[in-house]
Formats: sequence, structure tokens, C-alpha cells
Amino acid sequence: MPCVIASFIPGLESKQMPIHNTTRRTDASSLPGRRTFLGLVGAAGTGLLTGACSTGGGGSQSSGSKSFTWATWAGVGDEKKTWDRVAALAAKDHPGTTVTIDASYATNYYDTLVTRTVAGRGPDLMTSQGTTLPSLVDRGLLQPLDDRIKNDSHVAAGDWPDAIRQAMSWDGKQYLLPYDVGPCFLWYNKDLLASVGVAEPSATEPMTYAEFRTICSKVAKSGNRRYGYATPPAWDYLIPWVWSAGGEMMNPDRTACELSSPGATTGLDNVVSLYRDGLAAPIKDLTKANALEDFASGTIAFTPGGPWDAQYLRTQNLKFTWGFMPFPAGDGGSQTWVSGSGFGIAKTVKQIDAAFAALTSLVSPAAQQIMASAGRAFPARASAISSYSQGGKPPAHVNEIGVLMTAKGTRPYITTPNWQQINTMLSRDLMPILLPGAKLDDILAKVTPQFTDLLKKG
Repeated sequence: MPCVIASFIPGLESKQMPIHNTTRRTDASSLPGRRTFLGLVGAAGTGLLTGACSTGGGGSQSSGSKSFTWATWAGVGDEKKTWDRVAALAAKDHPGTTVTIDASYATNYYDTLVTRTVAGRGPDLMTSQGTTLPSLVDRGLLQPLDDRIKNDSHVAAGDWPDAIRQAMSWDGKQYLLPYDVGPCFLWYNKDLLASVGVAEPSATEPMTYAEFRTICSKVAKSGNRRYGYATPPAWDYLIPWVWSAGGEMMNPDRTACELSSPGATTGLDNVVSLYRDGLAAPIKDLTKANALEDFASGTIAFTPGGPWDAQYLRTQNLKFTWGFMPFPAGDGGSQTWVSGSGFGIAKTVKQIDAAFAALTSLVSPAAQQIMASAGRAFPARASAISSYSQGGKPPAHVNEIGVLMTAKGTRPYITTPNWQQINTMLSRDLMPILLPGAKLDDILAKVTPQFTDLLKKG
């Protein structure tokens, strides 16, 4: 039977979506806990669970099989054609190996992954975003790749930034080979800035927060419903502000929330004050706010995002020149997070060598160039970054994203096994800090103990 590469979360190509809150997937919290999960697997082995079916899977893979079914979210159209081209590389690189996309995973991906695994027909290779990796490892779905990475010249070279390798790891072990990556940064409107006498910002050298706030004030005071800043109502985009002000989300052991510490509250207030003082586009309803659309309209000078926004912005026929810059520096310097997606091998796989060989083809320079040139993913390999701007696609200085990924202040986005629960709580209870009349101290007094309690349960 063929084995499966399951890809249950879209890559970093969504329109202004935080990295753990993308469309076309079921919440990670729907996956049963590790003990429940393993118990269900045992029940499946006795025939108590019979609802799932699969054309492949690690539980039934023949000992000599080199035929791999690749389950991705690419169901139809040009997206699937792009992934088909990547899949074909495995056969080219490793004669006798075939990789065929299984489009049946494209809908309700997480549910499908869990159901098939419970039934003993789960995938042999799977894709995960770095933020979801701890949940999969905690449930015993993946095996570490460190020994094979160390001994394989195709993936041992330093073509991936350390931060993205760390984002593909958990508890000191690497479980995924990265295929796409994205640092969080600020998009800017060059023409709008020029209209208030501000020169184009540097793509690599951060301005100070004081300078940033002054610019936002100039834009807001220029009239015509123009504003210096707009943020999506997702707390991922608050993290760089917290770090840059010298604060942290949680302690190093990930057992306590630190959002009420002085540096963190400064970073949060740096954002909140922009809204409080009329320098940012007002938000009346968090469910209806869309900062990227506002930015595309030409009325916003700065908005946080990442390479995953570029494909959308390129299709909007923008009437202004746009680029990106680092987050403004505070007491902690200019800091941001980086995350991405990668491919891993399930613990049930028998043909590990063949599976790892296929994996290396799917993240090869050729594969990265295919995905990047199609605008489907920003390449994790530094050598393929130039493919993302082929044909002169904006932003003009896209290669500088590679500089940001290796900058001193760029850190991996590290989560916990129960991160989806934490995300749900923060989205509900922290993000109202952006609304009119919100009191930061009162909100943090509510959020901090909840965050700590969830971390201890994680």
C-alpha cells in the first residue's frame, strides 16, 4: 500500500491570516489528548472503530513500497498543478519512487488526519506548521529527523536559517524539513509616506519607536481619513511589539505568562496608544476589521504582516509603491518571530530511508523554486528566495527578507502542545485592547492568570 504525506494546514500564503489561524482546517483543539488518542488507536486495532478509510497509510504499508500518496490542501486548479510538479521531483531524483497527490485530504484536513490515524490508516509523511508541531509530537505522531539530516548532504548544508530550523523543532529535536518560511514585519506605503515628507524606510535597519510614532502622527494629521497604522486583530502581530520593548509572552520554561511584566506592558501600550490617540485606523468590531484591505486601499502607512500577504497584494493592482521594514526598535532592539511549514515522517513508517529520500526532494532547491515562482510559498531555503520575485514582482527588495530571517532579533515562534486553546483565549480576551475605551491593565489582569493556567496544563 502507498504511504501518505498529509498536509493539514495551508502554507504561508493566506490573506492577512495569523500563522496558526489559517483557513481550510479544523482547530487543533479538536485532536484528542495523547492518552485518549493512543487509546483510540488501540481500539481501532481491535475493530471497534471502522468509520475511516484510506488508500494508503503507515499502518498497512508494505515492507518494500516506494509508492507515496501525498495528501495536501491543494484540491483542484492551479494550486494542485503546482504541487504536482513538486511531487514529480521525487521520481526524478529517486528512480522507482512515485509521489501522487491525494486531494481527498483538502477538506476538513485535521479531522481527516485524525480519523484515518485512529483507524490505523494514517499518513506516513505529514506536513505541519511550526506552531502545530508540539501538538503532533506530544501525541506521538512524528519521529525526529536529526540523525538523517546530519548524514544527508542534501539537507545538512546551511541553506536554512537557524531560526526556521528551530521553528521546525520541539524539545531539542527537529521533526520537520522546512519548505516555506515567513518572518513577521511591517508593510509600508512609500507614496503615502512621501506625501507627508517621510523618506522610504530601510528594509533592514529599524527606526526607533519614537520615530515611528512621529511618522504615524504626521500621516493621521494629514486628513482624508488616512492613518499611520492598522493591525489585524490577531495577537500574533502584537508579539514583535512586546519583544522589541524588552518583554516576553511567557517565561523560558513556558510555564507562566509574562504579559503583565514592565517590558511587555510597554510593548502592548505602544500599540494601544496608537489607537487611543487616533494615529491608527479605529476598530469598532474585531470580527470585521481587515487591516490588509485597508492598507491596499492606500490610506494606511504601516501594517504588520509577512511574505504570506505578497500574493494578495500583487493581485490588487495597487496604485502605490509598497515595501517592508523591520519592527521599530525599543529597549529590546528590533525583534520579530519567524515560522513556517515543513514535512515530517510518522512514527508508523517502515520504509524510513525511502520516505526521507522523498522528503528531501520535496524541499529541494528545485521544489522551492517551483513553489516560490508560482507565489505559493516563500522559500525556506536562502538559495531560492530570488525565485519569489521573478518577473519583477513587487516588492522590489524582496531578497532583503532573507536578511531579516537571519537578523539578530529574529526568533523562532515557539508554542506548546495546547497552543490552539491559548490562541482561542487570547483572541477572545486580549484583542479587545484595540477597541475604544479599553483599559490595558484590566484586560491583562484577566488574561495573565488564564494564560498561566493553560501553560501549566500544556
